[in-house]
Amino acid sequence: MQTATPRVFEVAPRALFLSAALALSACGSGGDDGVDADLQGCTSIEGGGTQVSFTSSAGCPSCASADNARAADGNFDSAATMQMGPGGAATIELRVTAQDGVIFPSGSSVGLAYSLATDAQAGLTPSFVTYLNGVQQETRTLSVNGVGSGSGQKQSTQFRANRQFDAVAFSVNRAGSAGSLTAQFFEACTGR
Repeated sequence: MQTATPRVFEVAPRALFLSAALALSACGSGGDDGVDADLQGCTSIEGGGTQVSFTSSAGCPSCASADNARAADGNFDSAATMQMGPGGAATIELRVTAQDGVIFPSGSSVGLAYSLATDAQAGLTPSFVTYLNGVQQETRTLSVNGVGSGSGQKQSTQFRANRQFDAVAFSVNRAGSAGSLTAQFFEACTGR
């Protein structure tokens, strides 16, 4: 797709090939390659100067992340991990930012594979957030079904972006006092 904005992401032949390879390998292997069915055709935001960053709110109890690069490694089975210790209100976020100059156009499909494990899901709001040049563009609240009792079941979601973006984040907000939680960010991806 041609666009008048030169900085808008254009699908390269390699990206088209990777997208097709993911879809074909999932069909041929019965979906056992780690790409969730609702993320088929969604290409990982990886490579080049792609950056992955972790942030937490001030006073976040025992908040940390590990293996951040796994959220943008092209492997839907590996994951970056965020942790929040027991305590009060807090927010944690892991953001994947595409290499400089890459902007995905409005109308692009954007996907996320994630999991949550927590002692209690009350007051917990996981979100899927897009950014452009560090400015929040869109936020989608994610389901917390099956999250309680530490289940940590892998989930995935995808939506059409209404605005351009260059970064995708997985954010978890805890509104009040609660137990600890672990959030995994398997992959951020885009498609057409």
